[in-house]
Amino acid sequence: MGDNYLPVLLSGKELEERLTILPEYKAEERLLPAQERLALLDRLYEIYVPTAMSYEIYSKLYVALSRSLNKKMSKKAVLQRNENHKAIIRNKSNGLIGGADSILITGTAGIGKSSAIDNAVRLLADNIIETDITKIIPVLIVQCPFDCSIKSLLIEIIKKVDTLLDMDYSTFVHTKGHTTDVLIGIVSQVALNHIGVLIIDEIQNVVKSKHGTNLIGALTQLINNSGTSIVMVGTPESRNFFEQEEFFARRALGMNYNGKAYNEEFINLVGTVAGYNYTRHKAIFDEKTFAWIFEHTKGLPSNVIALLHDSQEISIMNGKESLDIETLSTAYKERMGLLHLYIQNDKGKKTITKNRAKVRNAGGFVSKECNQFSFAELSRKHKDDIVTALKDYIEVVEL
Repeated sequence: MGDNYLPVLLSGKELEERLTILPEYKAEERLLPAQERLALLDRLYEIYVPTAMSYEIYSKLYVALSRSLNKKMSKKAVLQRNENHKAIIRNKSNGLIGGADSILITGTAGIGKSSAIDNAVRLLADNIIETDITKIIPVLIVQCPFDCSIKSLLIEIIKKVDTLLDMDYSTFVHTKGHTTDVLIGIVSQVALNHIGVLIIDEIQNVVKSKHGTNLIGALTQLINNSGTSIVMVGTPESRNFFEQEEFFARRALGMNYNGKAYNEEFINLVGTVAGYNYTRHKAIFDEKTFAWIFEHTKGLPSNVIALLHDSQEISIMNGKESLDIETLSTAYKERMGLLHLYIQNDKGKKTITKNRAKVRNAGGFVSKECNQFSFAELSRKHKDDIVTALKDYIEVVEL
């Protein structure tokens, strides 16, 4: 039933093409005045190159939305609406319909979780779903309050539903001065009627808050009373919290993304972003440049884009007008200082694997082969002069 309101599940090349976002670019734009090129640099932040994580998140959200819609259109949904009404009137209800899906997505900051989710949502359902009896927001995204206030989260959900569906649940909530238990009943009814998948971002806030356990308990009650799929998104430390008890661990089933490898996926990302080349001189990246960028960004997409953006910005402003390791080094030193310790601490922990990758850069698609070596192994063998040893594999710039 619910599947009738969803687009066809995409896969393979079609999914890759639909997820990819590449702003317009023309090579002759490198000849424009400096001020115009500096403005065009913001296009780098519009680029989205899908990864294995993107495809997995898209598939998980599709299934979660499908199950949620099917539950909301079942006979049990009618009985659950009556139970939720009891919660509003008498602070007492039963979860008859149960949650559809409960997923925890964790990953290193900057790895692209939020972007992957936003682009998956874009393909799943860009518009409000209209059934015979109600309107449903396919995916509603809210942030976990920093203090894990249950009331704050519930009111935020209500406000977003009001905004997207042009309703006025907020007035009813604010004028009555309801208790938290009654609010859960109200939001359960709203979610049952109007929310397909509820995404709670920044869920790592529960780790350091004394109210974290209560918030997760409230969310559990909410999804059991609404048949709504819930996705919690946060940093890896979130997993430690959910592993404390079996009750929580069952809510933590999902995906964990930590770190990036130096492989075809990374090289394709760098080549694509570097292809948006706005310096006068054409950028040509060799194997050493790709490896240098990996080591100075931890391979994280947000760091890669920031580095390539700021390198070009600095180079255009100082008149050097080139994108190479020298200008990359300048940007790393001047613009990414706060990340140095974070990035340096991870050096020596990753192995660069041998890959042959096709990448898009300013000169089109080219093939690059990456030598295999381990920083940890080099560190053991060359304790006295690791810098010299590294120079056999990549270009080392001492800052």
